[in-house]
Parts: sequence; structure tokens; C-alpha cells
Amino acid sequence: ALQQPRQSPGQTETFSNLVRGLLQEKGWNAAFLAKESNLSKTTVSRILRDSNDKGRTYQPTANIVTAVCLAFKLDTAGWDKLLLAAFPQMAIWREGFQEHLSVHDVNGRLYEQGLPLLEMRMTSKQ
Repeated sequence: ALQQPRQSPGQTETFSNLVRGLLQEKGWNAAFLAKESNLSKTTVSRILRDSNDKGRTYQPTANIVTAVCLAFKLDTAGWDKLLLAAFPQMAIWREGFQEHLSVHDVNGRLYEQGLPLLEMRMTSKQ
């Protein structure tokens, strides 16, 4: 089940941190992860540095998260954990389904958390 990851104070479960932990656990280096995931060494480097080379936090795509999870041979629970770390908005989407919220209400919760909003159609009066 997708749930908000529990975080101990001072420890953030970012996608990059989780991948670094898995590398350490497996005793793999970045080059081996690149080979196993079929991702470029540049992409793996960006994941591990948590930087996109423009000074911003690295934001993986769902395909990249999935490739990394398959490389590590994670189960679906491990995949959920990495997806939630990469896309924290998914926990709020899930609340929306569970609580039968409207798109407007889900966007309100996303906005409060500073997360990307669901697409909104623009009215011509704006």
C-alpha cells in the first residue's frame, strides 16, 4: 500500500538517499548500477548527487525509478517506496481516491505541501 514514508527527524527519504543506501547494501558501485539498470552513467551520477547539473534537485521519471527498482530486483513494496520518495504527491493522490475527494480538494492538499498540482483547465476569463 502506498503510504507517506515515515521519516525520522533529520533523515529524509529522498530517492537519491534510498538509491545510495541500496548501492551500499548490495556493495555495488555507480557503474554497475548503470549497467544493470541500462541507464547512462550520467543519469546514475545525477541520481547519486541528487542534482540535475542546473543546481536543482534531481527529479527522476517513473521510467528511471522503475529501471532502478528492476536492477535492484526489488519487490512491488520496494518499488512503491522508491516511487513515493521520487513523487511524494502520489501519497496525496492516494488520499484523494480513498476519501473520494474532488480534483480541486486534491490540488488544495498538493498546494499546501508545495507539490505539483494536477492539471487544471484554464477558463477564458482569466
